Amino acid sequence: MAPVYRIPVAVGALILLLSLTGAGCGPDGDGPGGDATVSGADANPDDDGAVTTDGGHLQNCDLGPPPVLGRGLTWVRNNPMFITGLTVAVDAPSADRVDEYFDDFAANAVHLWEDGLPTQMDGWAAAGRADFRFLSWVRGDGTSHDGGLLLGGYGANPFGRIGYQISDEPRTMAQLTALEVGITATRAVDPEALIVVNFSLSSEGLPEMLDYYADHMDGDVVAFDTYVYSNAVYERYGLFREAGLASDRPYWCYLNSYVDAGEPIRPTESDMRWNALLALTYGYTGVTWFLYQIGPPHSQDLDPILFVSSGDLTAEKTEQYQYAAQLNRELRQLGRAITQLTSTDVRYISSLENVHPLGIEDWTRGAGCDRWITAFLGPSSEPEDLLLGFFVDDDGERYVMIQNAHHTMGVFPANNADPVSLRVTFDFFDQTDPDFATDSVLHLDKITGQVVQAPLTDLGQSRAELQITLAAGDTYLFKYNTGRPFALQPAP
Repeated sequence: MAPVYRIPVAVGALILLLSLTGAGCGPDGDGPGGDATVSGADANPDDDGAVTTDGGHLQNCDLGPPPVLGRGLTWVRNNPMFITGLTVAVDAPSADRVDEYFDDFAANAVHLWEDGLPTQMDGWAAAGRADFRFLSWVRGDGTSHDGGLLLGGYGANPFGRIGYQISDEPRTMAQLTALEVGITATRAVDPEALIVVNFSLSSEGLPEMLDYYADHMDGDVVAFDTYVYSNAVYERYGLFREAGLASDRPYWCYLNSYVDAGEPIRPTESDMRWNALLALTYGYTGVTWFLYQIGPPHSQDLDPILFVSSGDLTAEKTEQYQYAAQLNRELRQLGRAITQLTSTDVRYISSLENVHPLGIEDWTRGAGCDRWITAFLGPSSEPEDLLLGFFVDDDGERYVMIQNAHHTMGVFPANNADPVSLRVTFDFFDQTDPDFATDSVLHLDKITGQVVQAPLTDLGQSRAELQITLAAGDTYLFKYNTGRPFALQPAP
C-alpha cells in the first residue's frame, strides 16, 4: 500500500479487487485464495547503504495536514478502543454473566445483533455496571427485530450508548443506498450516536460503494469482516484502511471466533494473536470477535469457538476463550496508543526472496516516512516474515509497529508458531537535537501499559541496534525518544 495520511484521491482508484478470490468458509463468502505471489521487489534492500542528509531514502513523505476529527475520529480519540464480542439471539444474561464478559473476557462494550433492542440490551444494562457501553445492529430502516420499533424504542443518548450498526454487508449499490433510510431515522432520534456500516468483500462494485459512503452518507465508521487465515487478508485489510483514511473516518473490523457448524478444527493461540494484532498494525481502532455466543436458529450453521456449546452464556469456556480474553487485555493497552495515531504506511518483509502476499508492498528504507531504520534482520542477518505498520500522532511524532507474521494456519513459509529474534538497525545520521535520544526508543508494554525506555546498542558512526524477540503473531510498538511523550489515553 502507498503511504497515506489524508488521501486526496478516490478509493476506487487505489485497489483492484480482482485478487479477492475464493469462496466458502465465512458468512461473507471468504475463501483461502491469495495465499502468496511472486514479487520482484527485494524484501530488504540496501541494508548498509548510507542515508543522505536530505533524506534520500524517504518515500512519498508529504503527509499533508492531520486528519479532520469528525464525529467518528473524535469519539475514537476520546474513548477506550472499541473491543467487543458479538452476541446473537441469546437471552439477556444474569449479572454474573455480564461481569464475566467485562471482567474475565475483558471486552469493554456490549455488541448485540438485530434483535438485541430493547429486551436483551436492557438485561445487560440491568447489571448496573458504571462502565456499561453498547453498540447494537438494527435493520436497514433502523428498527429492531424485537418489537419492530425504531432503535428498539430507545431515545437520544440512552445510558452507555456508543451507536448503531445499520444492517450488514450491503452487496449492491442499491442495497447500500437503501441504508440511508435507517441512517436518517437514527440521526433524527439520536443525533450524536455513532453510525457503523459493515461492508462485504463480495459486493458488486465495492470501491464505488466505499466512495459513495464516504461522499454521500452520514455514517461515522467504515467496517468490514473477513474470516480466513491466509495471505489474502493483507489486501483486504489494506482496502478498508485506505477507505477509512481517505474519508477521515475510523475503520473497524470483525475478528474470527467462529467455525461452520460441525467443523472440528479450531484456531491456535498464534492464529488468534496474529488476527487481532494484524488489525492494530493496519491502524484499526475497533474490533469485534465474531462470535461471542449465538442462539437458535443461527446456531444451526455457526459454532462459536469461545464456548463448548452454543446458545448459553453459562456454557463451559474453551481454550480459545482464554486466548481471546488475554488478547482483549492487550488490545486495551495497545489501543490507548493506536486510537491516538494515524497510519502512514503498512509494509511486508518475506523470509523467502520473491514470495510475497498480494496487495501489500515490500518494505524498503524510507517506507512510512521513517528516516532512520536501515534494516530488519534475523539472527544470521537473514530476513524474517514481518508485517510493519508506520504511524504518526497529531503532533507529528513517528511510531513503528512490528508484527511476527508467523502463525500455525498461515501460509508457507510463515505457517508455524516460530518466535522471531530480530535486530532493528538505525542510522541517526541527521540528529543534532539534544532532546533526541539515540541510545533508546520508547516502547509501550502491552501487558503493563507502561511506556519504557528500550535501550539501543551503539554500533558506532551514528548507528544503533534494537534487539527484540516476538512470539508468533505478536507485535512490538515503539516511538523515537524525541523528548516528547508517547500519545496515550489514560490507563483503563
